[in-house]
Amino acid sequence: MFELDDVDSIAHIVLGYSAWVALLYIVVYVKLIRRESLDWLSRFWFAYLLVQCMKCPFTVETNQVYGPDGPDGDWPAHSQFINLILAILVTCFQLLVWITLLIKSGSNYNQPSNAKYFRVCVYVVFGVEAVVLLIVIAAYAVTGSMGFGKAVRTLHAGIAGILNLIAWIYVVVCVTKGRLVASKSKGKSTVDAATTKRLVWFTLLFTFIGIVSGILSAKEGVMKIGKAPYGLFGVLGQTYALLYLEQFENYKNLFTRSATNQQSDDEQALNSDAQELI
Repeated sequence: MFELDDVDSIAHIVLGYSAWVALLYIVVYVKLIRRESLDWLSRFWFAYLLVQCMKCPFTVETNQVYGPDGPDGDWPAHSQFINLILAILVTCFQLLVWITLLIKSGSNYNQPSNAKYFRVCVYVVFGVEAVVLLIVIAAYAVTGSMGFGKAVRTLHAGIAGILNLIAWIYVVVCVTKGRLVASKSKGKSTVDAATTKRLVWFTLLFTFIGIVSGILSAKEGVMKIGKAPYGLFGVLGQTYALLYLEQFENYKNLFTRSATNQQSDDEQALNSDAQELI
């Protein structure tokens, strides 16, 4: 049983439970009850939650056996290795979510150049993280040491945290300027503009609180209770916000030509045929 002064374990328990609640919300309510399909934005986030649900219990259990993984490397090499692999996967899926928001929230979301740029960025993230994983596996297999693990983990967490804030700031800007195109059902918009603005502003605020609390609680390289606020505010808040955003055309058909482009192509073909007949 963990002690009350083991704040690292408490923080990971809160973060892990938050990820589980978000995961169950998607599976039970969104998929089984409402029968809604998930597009790639939510699929990336779902994968992040799934890995986080594995990483947090592993961290807590390892803390009970060896104590928190401090700057002197209290965990054995094999535990640090598994934790680093999970951390890289967590960051990979986070980056895919933030890149999707940054690229697809603009008014040119349905342009062929934007679609190509998005696919290239996704493949680059997958490629870079795959190379990092191979390097980590090879280094551990050769040296049997994980002295570089904390540096890799810290770098990944820093990049993901910065992009997290930037992505939501950009979404707020795009919503304010009306760059998100809402889907329509029977000719009517499925979302309310005022509700969308409030949602993205609160999501940005909650994400900011979660990330800043983690930064301020960092001491001697060990993340303490700061992961708990990120779980309560960042994970739960962003789960609902990301599912809500998939009601907009910007985040649909991310790996296929959008309906808008298809319609435009059809119109061009009809115009071409008409000109030939003339």
